[in-house]
Amino acid sequence: MGGNGWPATGSYLYHTQPEFSLRRTHVNLELIHCSGVSLVPLIGFTAELRSAPWFAVYVKHRHEKCVAASLQGQGYEAFLPIYLKIGPSSKRSELPLFPGYVFCRFAAQKMLPILSTPGVFSIVGSALAPASIPDGEIAGIKRLLASGLTPRPWSYVACGQQVCIKSGPLRGLEGLVVDDTHQKWLIVSVHLLQRSVAVKIERNHVEVSPSASFRNCTHADGKCVQLFF
Repeated sequence: MGGNGWPATGSYLYHTQPEFSLRRTHVNLELIHCSGVSLVPLIGFTAELRSAPWFAVYVKHRHEKCVAASLQGQGYEAFLPIYLKIGPSSKRSELPLFPGYVFCRFAAQKMLPILSTPGVFSIVGSALAPASIPDGEIAGIKRLLASGLTPRPWSYVACGQQVCIKSGPLRGLEGLVVDDTHQKWLIVSVHLLQRSVAVKIERNHVEVSPSASFRNCTHADGKCVQLFF
């Protein structure tokens, strides 16, 4: 986070006042459980919204579910990836994989209803326009959630060559592979947010070229790991 309370990465459009009372939404937010992972369910959308690009909406802390439900209630396609965290006392908590963000499809020239939604601070982008997220990055996150594996947030990893999963529930998905404490993790990132998500994978599920080698890479938190590619 920056010194003023806003995220340190990227620029943000049309900040709304953070000092407001978030009114409670009455939209019924039902979660679809998938092996410790939850997704906000989709409803019917117009053809225009289905073909619209994805954007990252920056929202008030711990209000991701309320904002996602409100956007769904307005007819938008909102995507809130959630994972199951088990604490030391075996307490189970459903937490956002990307805290502070809700992904949403909408036309960039029609973002006023998004910015007017209670709990929304801004839309991630440049100083002049919102920045869309490639469909492939959102699809990759959805594939992780639908795989039955248990994802977890991971320090952002940007370097390395893409590898492809050749078998198992993630077959065909591309990402980076990290060797951390003798375990293999597939990393899928949303580069605009400089945030990553990881799931454990089997070594024999990864398709590596004959010229594969190891290379050290440093996480955003300074931790050094090995990427193989």
